[in-house]
Amino acid sequence: MADLITRYQSLGAHFHPPAEAGHQTAAAARQMWQDNPTELAARLPWPPDRLIALVEYINRATQP
Repeated sequence: MADLITRYQSLGAHFHPPAEAGHQTAAAARQMWQDNPTELAARLPWPPDRLIALVEYINRATQP
């Protein structure tokens, strides 16, 4: 599981600039996903329900 989370976070890091701006874009991306996961998941090449479930699982696993 730790390897999956590390790879997931590494993938996301490629889309965010370094430093504070990166934290802001990451927060905005998380908010967009929380607000509309169905629409966002439908635009990706995986079954939307499975992608939503995977993201929820990873989010739960990374919460303290």
